[in-house]
Amino acid sequence: MTFIDMALDPFKGKVSSKQSDLVSRIESESPELQEALRMFEEDKDKSSKFGFPLEKLAILNPNQIDLVLQTLITSKSSDPDKHRLALVSYVNGLIQRSYDQSYNGFILSTGDFNPFMALKEITGTKDRLMKIHIHGNGGDYLGDLSRYLDVTVLGNVGRDSPHRAKNSIFRIEGDSDMSMGYGTWDSKIVVQGKVGDYFAQYSQRTTFEFMNGCGFMWFQDNKKNSDMPKDCGFIAHDAKTYSHIFATLGYKGMWKYRNKVERAR
Repeated sequence: MTFIDMALDPFKGKVSSKQSDLVSRIESESPELQEALRMFEEDKDKSSKFGFPLEKLAILNPNQIDLVLQTLITSKSSDPDKHRLALVSYVNGLIQRSYDQSYNGFILSTGDFNPFMALKEITGTKDRLMKIHIHGNGGDYLGDLSRYLDVTVLGNVGRDSPHRAKNSIFRIEGDSDMSMGYGTWDSKIVVQGKVGDYFAQYSQRTTFEFMNGCGFMWFQDNKKNSDMPKDCGFIAHDAKTYSHIFATLGYKGMWKYRNKVERAR
């Protein structure tokens, strides 16, 4: 029995309450949702920009996309790593397809699952940021090559997250791993938890707000500074481009440094 059969038909044998709830919710949804799950199984080995032909993807609303994600996360596969890459690629495509049809306000219930390259190449617009709430972990290389996103992660993020994003906002409620914000341009990143070392590599015109202080900062000369609990200063890569790093231990102090950043920028 394939995982699509498990999702769309009554379960055989013992199943978890979460899986049973997913089945009930999927069966009550539209045929488009069921077709979207079948398409993943049929085309998961194909590759394109999003891993799947974008124009052929079903147009689902945000709640339906989250159901697809939860179903694929809980399914078993003989090749877990390949399955993880395919499901994230597929959900990325569903989000872009849905946004292009005027949907917004996406919720991704990842839980303890660690996606790889979630939101890769996802693009909103300057006047209509794509809003995404991740209920769980954001995984590695979050938002790679994305633009115009407004993302809130209610868990942790892995290494290089966010990664090479532009014109976006990322709020991370948990901890970040090393190389956070690599290559991020014209964006804002707020981290409530711990910040890994070597953050802000090759970032430009990006503001980083760390509510729990800074880790080691990376400079082009490969030297590291010591931990700086307040204003971490500028990280400049040439005379015209820079990012500003600052941190505090609470929201009250944050306003003081935010004003300084606004004047600097």
